[in-house]
Parts: sequence; structure tokens; C-alpha cells
Amino acid sequence: MAAMDRRGFLKSTGIAAVAGAGVAVPSVVAGGNAPAGPRRDALTVAAPWEDGTEGRGEALRALTRRWASACEGRPAIDLIFRDDALAAFRAGALDVVEVSPATLAAEYDPAFAYFAGLPSPTASDDAVLRWLVAGSGQSLLDETAERHGLKVLPSGHRGEDVRLWSRTPITAATDLAGKKISADGMMADILAALGAEVAIVPEDRLAAALATGDIDAAVGPGLLAAAALGVPRQAPHAVDLGLPRGGGIVALVLRLPAWLDLGRGGQACLSALTREALTGAMTGTAMTTALARRALAARTGVAFADAPADLRKSLPVLRDAALAARAASSPDCARIDTALFAADPSRAAMA
Repeated sequence: MAAMDRRGFLKSTGIAAVAGAGVAVPSVVAGGNAPAGPRRDALTVAAPWEDGTEGRGEALRALTRRWASACEGRPAIDLIFRDDALAAFRAGALDVVEVSPATLAAEYDPAFAYFAGLPSPTASDDAVLRWLVAGSGQSLLDETAERHGLKVLPSGHRGEDVRLWSRTPITAATDLAGKKISADGMMADILAALGAEVAIVPEDRLAAALATGDIDAAVGPGLLAAAALGVPRQAPHAVDLGLPRGGGIVALVLRLPAWLDLGRGGQACLSALTREALTGAMTGTAMTTALARRALAARTGVAFADAPADLRKSLPVLRDAALAARAASSPDCARIDTALFAADPSRAAMA
């Protein structure tokens, strides 16, 4: 392999741009006790997504290819897809996994929910993105992750235009009572308050679970990912709950020793690559969502609808209650909530 032009790489991946913008780099990102070069010859990256589908599986494969190329094959990156990726990671069998921070909130620390995208009447994920890239978000995420021996790098997006995909029409808030709905994060809290039976079904299993009646509806993934996974054919009623409209973030999660073993150069490289992957995913989905909505309606007969009036009235109250409960759950959650509140104009407008 030809020697890499590292100066050109720094420019093309945006590391130089981040440094030039004066964005604070947390100590663990800057290196800490990390060596200058990588200590490991190989790393296995795992994810619970389905291999070969449009969406997260394809996007993660592209990211790991770029990572392997940028680090000139050391460490070598082996990508695998398995349903129990997070369980294997927690058991110590893996060093790197890609999951939603909402999943980390359920498994490790409720504070991780703030980095997944929050329920908001506007595209709150835009604010979360700005907060992570140029605000205090990554520093707070680093602090949260380090308490659990982790390094978390937001690396992608689950897609724009998140809706409640239902097998049957939703004409009133009471229609949700007793329904089995797949949802995670604070949306799960909101739906549970409406009487739904909430469970988490992996995205690549949603269509099958809907087809068999194991679940009646599902929140997300975004429009393009849902179409690729066949969700609209099994749940043709797409209800806009208004929150979260912008979808949710996914992240590459490394054990802290594996992160430190990358060395300072490897850390800077991976940080830039994941940041680009996140911003690119959000930009790409925003550009194609409207076209995808029209195509889905024409080809599959999906009925796109706003939430019924009584549901629209109750959702903001339940959203505020879920956010307040999360903030009150720990001092760390309260501190992160305050920082994100300041970064998100839509939440300031609610105050």
C-alpha cells in the first residue's frame, strides 16, 4: 500500500477544520496516556444491524473501510454483524460496537439518552449535532462514558422523518393503550405513559415482528431505513408524532483500553471519521426524505398522517414530564440537561 499523505488526510477529513474552529478537544481525545502509535494489530467491530441492507449496516461498512484505509491497515478492522453485539461487548468478548446511545442509557447510564436525540417539537437533532460537534456535548459525553470505561463517538444517524409505523390507523390517543410498540429512549417513556406495552425490537427484525403480530407498531427508524427494511408493507399507517421528528443518533463505542491503544494519531483519525459520518448521514437523509415519502405513498399505499388532535395535545405534556424526570434522576443528568437546554432553541422556547 502506498504511503498515505497525512497532511492531505488531515485536511480532507476535517481534523484541521475542527482545530481551526477552536473546538475544545477533551483530554482523552487529545491523547491522555495514549502512545503516539497504535498498540493493537487488529480490532473487531460489531453491530446489531443487518448486513447488506441500506441504512446502518451499509453505512458502518463504509465507515470501517475508511478507517482501515486511513490507518494504513493497523490495526486491521474486522466487521461483523450479530444480534447480541452489545451483550458480547458487555461480556468482554468485543472491544468495539455500534449502537444507539439510547441503548447505552438502558444498559449503562440514563445520562446517555441525552446524546441519542431528544423528543422535541422541532428537528431537535440538528441542535444535538451542533452541540456534539462544536459545543460542550462531546466533552460531557466523554465524562459520562469514562465513568463506565468507555469511549463513545457519535458515528451515524437513524434517518429523518421518524414516525409511528402502525398496522392499524391511529385515530385517537386511546388507540395506543394496550398496543405492543417498539421504541427506545424517552419515546418509550412517553408511549408507556399513554398505556402502550413498550419493547425494543432490533431494526432489522421490525418487519417480521409486525408481520407476525409480535408488535402492533414501531417508532422509527427514519423513512429511508424503514423503507429498506420493509416496515411500510407491514405497517402502512405512518403517524407523525412530531417528536422526535429528526430521528436518532448512533455511536461507535470502544472500551477505553482499546481507545487508548489506538494512539494519539489513531484517536484523532477516528474522531474525525466518525464526525464526518454523522454529519454526512444527517445531511444525506434530509435531502432525500421528501422524495422518499412521495415514492412510498405511490408504490406501497402508505397513509401518512398527523397525530390525532387529542394525541397532539397530550404529547407535549408527556414530553416535558419525561425530560424533567430524566433530568431529576441524577446530578449528571441535571448538568447535561442544562447544557443541552442552552444549546437547543426549541427547548428554550418551551420554557
